Amino acid sequence: MASTFLIRFSVLVVFAFFTFCGFGQSAKEYLKLGNAKLKKKDFAGAVKDFTSAAKLDKDYSKAYYFRGLAKDSLKEYEGALADYNRALETNPKYNMVFYSRGVIKINMGDYAGAVYDLSQVLEIRSGYPEAYYYRGRAKMLLEDFRGAEADFTEAINSLPGEMDYYFYRGEAKLKIQDYKGAVADYTKVLEYDSDNARAYYSRGVAQIYSGNRSIGCLDLSKAGEYGCKEAYDLIKLYCN
Repeated sequence: MASTFLIRFSVLVVFAFFTFCGFGQSAKEYLKLGNAKLKKKDFAGAVKDFTSAAKLDKDYSKAYYFRGLAKDSLKEYEGALADYNRALETNPKYNMVFYSRGVIKINMGDYAGAVYDLSQVLEIRSGYPEAYYYRGRAKMLLEDFRGAEADFTEAINSLPGEMDYYFYRGEAKLKIQDYKGAVADYTKVLEYDSDNARAYYSRGVAQIYSGNRSIGCLDLSKAGEYGCKEAYDLIKLYCN
């Protein structure tokens, strides 16, 4: 009897020990720990927690998605892409995974793949400005400038206060020789950020190409003052 009691007592002690030491944490608990580390920018620590969550539940799409985000922040793009792919295998309609995978594909040079993923986002959630914006960026890199202009316009319609959308629409308009439209977009940016060297530079180019050389040269001069060294090359070419 005494030996049986001791065995049972020992089992209870061992059980209590593992319980209080965190043994048996669920996948959701590891996910919560990982997200807390993401917020603190402890990306390596977050990867470990999300890995623990994925080991406990191999079909836990959120674990793969958030681990992908953490790896993305560490610039481990191949690993992040693999995690996004796995997340979509377990949940093919996981919209934010398509978005994150689309953005990372731009960083990896797969512009056509980025356009595909971001189009998937917009099929599921139309009117998402960031998806239009990044799809526009990918189209610019594919030299689909009219398609890019249309996407930046959609982004502006959904979120009018974001100046990057106007700047890149101006870049697209510059490429399709809509110089008046480009000037209007760069001017919008400069109304918000009067020290924006890139906007002065591009507006100067648009002004010169549209025949307003003296005004364009003033913009190029401003761009140079604010740190855009390339502006001085154009000043030598067009303004002296």
